[in-house]
Amino acid sequence: SVISSNEIVAFVGSADDNKVGIYASGISTIEGNIIDRTGANGLRGLLIEGQTIVRKNTINNANEWGIFVTPSGSGSLITENVFTNTGNGIYLSSVSRNTTIEKNVFQLTGGTGVWCGDNSLATIKQNTLVGNSGGTGLHIQSNAHPTITGNIIGNFSTGTNAESSPFKLEYNDVYGNSTTMTGAGLPQQAGQLVTTNA
Repeated sequence: SVISSNEIVAFVGSADDNKVGIYASGISTIEGNIIDRTGANGLRGLLIEGQTIVRKNTINNANEWGIFVTPSGSGSLITENVFTNTGNGIYLSSVSRNTTIEKNVFQLTGGTGVWCGDNSLATIKQNTLVGNSGGTGLHIQSNAHPTITGNIIGNFSTGTNAESSPFKLEYNDVYGNSTTMTGAGLPQQAGQLVTTNA
């Protein structure tokens, strides 16, 4: 199924708590939608429960997660989406597999840009994540092993928190964070750039 070119607005309030902007079950394409104000208690802009292509959507003012990927959403592609004024960006549930998150732009009010749940595998590449001086850009939970390459991560309290070792962590620009990288899962010599050659 294809869901495209819609504008979805949920007004925040007790009657709208726990709402989802778009629910994807089965093989779907979600493209070119605007999802606004899906947020009070546990609200999500997109809830993915099947292999889904999520492309060129704008998610505004989501107080909880912009996109929530369940284990059955493994194999999804999340690309070229814009998240503005959201509490958190993308949540990968435990044991999510082979999800690709690429070329998205996140402007967050706090919380976490991308959360990799326990035992999840994902490719996270060429994204821009900007915080408001709080929260975490990327969080890698225990036994998650994502590939993280070519991302820009700035203005968070913590750029990357790695409880577990990424499969690959390279060519990321992590700047302007109170703590660049932390966690027992970081590879040796990963962290803040101290000097450069002229």
